[in-house]
Amino acid sequence: MFTNTNIRRGAAALFALALGFAGAAFADGPVAPGALPGGVAVADSDSGNGQRWGRAGGRDITFTVNTPAAFGTLSWGVVRATLPNLAFDGNVNTGTPEVMTNVSTPSDYASGRAVFNGLAVLPFANGSSFLVPTRFTLTMRTTSNVPIALGDISGGANPGINALASGPFRANLLFEMQYLPAFGGDNSYRPVLDLYDSLATIPGNLPATNVGPVMTGVQHGFYYTGAGLTLEEHDQHIEDLLAPIGSKITFIRDDWTGRWNGIQGQVQDVNTNINTNIRPTLDQIQSQVQQLLGQGNGTGNLATRDDVNNAVNNAKNSLQGILFVMLGFDACPASQTPPGFCDAFKSMKQLGLATTQIQVSLDGILIGLNRAATQASLDALSAKIDDLQDAIDGAGSPSLEMVVAPIDSQGSQQRRWIVKISRDGALVGASLTRVSTVRSGKGATAYANVTGNSHVVTLAPGVFEVTVDMIKDVTDGSMYVFEASFSAGGATLQGSALAAPGK
Repeated sequence: MFTNTNIRRGAAALFALALGFAGAAFADGPVAPGALPGGVAVADSDSGNGQRWGRAGGRDITFTVNTPAAFGTLSWGVVRATLPNLAFDGNVNTGTPEVMTNVSTPSDYASGRAVFNGLAVLPFANGSSFLVPTRFTLTMRTTSNVPIALGDISGGANPGINALASGPFRANLLFEMQYLPAFGGDNSYRPVLDLYDSLATIPGNLPATNVGPVMTGVQHGFYYTGAGLTLEEHDQHIEDLLAPIGSKITFIRDDWTGRWNGIQGQVQDVNTNINTNIRPTLDQIQSQVQQLLGQGNGTGNLATRDDVNNAVNNAKNSLQGILFVMLGFDACPASQTPPGFCDAFKSMKQLGLATTQIQVSLDGILIGLNRAATQASLDALSAKIDDLQDAIDGAGSPSLEMVVAPIDSQGSQQRRWIVKISRDGALVGASLTRVSTVRSGKGATAYANVTGNSHVVTLAPGVFEVTVDMIKDVTDGSMYVFEASFSAGGATLQGSALAAPGK
């Protein structure tokens, strides 16, 4: 980027000031020609003192882009959001007409001409002063003197040109002021420094001092975006996008494989239990029913209610009577069937009255019947039940199953994984106990505990996100080892997995 400011007193002098400006959206800039990829050749008609654009004919700057293929877009022109300026009092005051504005006439963008107008107070040596119209004109041509259309380049210069479409181009920059009749003029516009030198203006210093009341300035430069991706860059870009998706698909595949294997095993266990335990019982019941139906002479009825009630002539000896005697609602009949039945049998009511040795524990388990039940016996039974439960809990697989899948860390300062811990295909609330790195290189392979540099987030029981901070020669490695433990049935189960580093 160029930022040019002329400062003169009496004769012409130059003071160059370089400033930085934020680039427009979607493009880098403004930048100077030498800062562009490949560089730009520049030919300047100014001798180096910065006066040329205030003299007759203006200042010509020719630009030749060395490597046009390095750019997707490239524009040159007035730096966006800035305006040319001209003042005669040694200082350009913002918010005043000393800072010029673009005018539609005599501007002609299609013909490559942009004009900016302003006003500035011109003091004379005799103490008088005049408000003088000022003007800056930017004219764009090819090196063959063909006009180049100017415009508001999106994300670039304003006004500016498409520097890739024009080839080598030449910019003419000219500052002027109006020669007013009030101080002997004809209202024509003249190059500002030529006219200033001819008037009885305030005496100034020599040009080499670079100080003085006349100040001119305009900021111009290049804006650019890089060229499109090569085929190799495009392929690599697509691969980078697909890599995290591939990791997630691998994780889902491994996860569901474990889940379906677990479900399949459970279904097989249920099928085995049905065939081993339930089916024989059902077959036996079916056989007994068929035998009973055969005893019913093929009627399909084993016995009706009347058959049961009339099985014994004496109602007290019927099935209903016997049940009433057993429950203690009726007295034993005088004629006992079988003989001595009532002497040997006590009804449930009599049994309840006759004993105080039935005890029930707090969890509803019947402990004692016709024998003393103590708290010690209850505790012993509870301990046996606990042992039985522990044995049941410990009947599964003696180790944990671990699946580790790397995921994209969105940077080079960390590595991330999803860790799943299961037992017999089902997730378990295990704990990650250790994260280690294996570093291999030209020297000996090293194994180190990096748990202290790891961050573990529990996503669900048995599912964790693990992040390791990358520290050179400490946590970086060729492979990573994850270890976990889980307590079940009085035993501690262990598991481990080896995983590649994530991105």
